[in-house]
Amino acid sequence: IVPLEAPIQPRKWRGESRTSRKVLPKAIAKTISSQRKRNTSVGVNDDEADEIDDETKQEVDEKRKQNTLAARKSRQRKAEYLAGLEARVK
Repeated sequence: IVPLEAPIQPRKWRGESRTSRKVLPKAIAKTISSQRKRNTSVGVNDDEADEIDDETKQEVDEKRKQNTLAARKSRQRKAEYLAGLEARVK
């Protein structure tokens, strides 16, 4: 089990896969498209749209970090639970 304090590794894709082709998660891509529609109706220029993209990339990275830590905690709880069951059986 990977410790909670271990650094989160960057994504490295060795070959083409369905996941490697995704630029952004589907939910965030949907949010961006709705923001762009709203911004074009207001008259936001392309430079400001690029700022939204930078913010979105940071948001994706934060969400990935949060999900990774949650998965590590879940695996740790499961291992502790199984160890407790094994101790009861013995």
